[in-house]
Amino acid sequence: MTKNFAAVAAQHTELVSISDGIATVDIAPAAGGALASYRWWQDGAVVDWLRPADPAAISSRDAGVMACFPLVPYSNRIRGGRFEFAGRTIRLPTTADDPHHEHGHGWRRPWVVVRHEAGTIVLRYRHAADSWPWSYEAEQEITLADGRLCVTIKVRNLSDAPMPAGFGLHPYFPSTPWAHVQAPVSGMWETDTEVLPVRHVLPPGRSRPVHRF
Repeated sequence: MTKNFAAVAAQHTELVSISDGIATVDIAPAAGGALASYRWWQDGAVVDWLRPADPAAISSRDAGVMACFPLVPYSNRIRGGRFEFAGRTIRLPTTADDPHHEHGHGWRRPWVVVRHEAGTIVLRYRHAADSWPWSYEAEQEITLADGRLCVTIKVRNLSDAPMPAGFGLHPYFPSTPWAHVQAPVSGMWETDTEVLPVRHVLPPGRSRPVHRF
């Protein structure tokens, strides 16, 4: 990522930015409330902690090629877009390209900026009941402090009936020989060829809970 590229990205009206003097985060509210970049500026050089979106991705408002996007009201896949909850069958729309209605709604819809300060931005998405028969509101608070990025997600059920929910983030990290991701885990899901969970197991090397990928 060069300074010239960053300047081009900054010109996109689709982006809003926060900064704390060490790091800068570009956010694309219309692209599923996604982050377009998270980078440090050091001695005239740029360190990208997440894979930055290029100008074409920003213009197309495609959350899937951004740096990170929110997963609400659930993450991963629902097999065939069908599940049972509280005695009713829920049928979500599927296509040949999206046979399991992947990652929920938030990354597919625009978010609204409800607060924007130097180092903090709050985005909100409100969903009206449809094939997902519950109305809900999701909120992201994205902050920078001492160069550290923090994203807090909240989901609030606006319907009269209980709603199943889960949420998370879908980050993309730069793939370089120096890139490592570490996480303490107590278990993992094995998946089938469609990346759907089939069995919960202990992680490899259970005696060493921190893994590198």
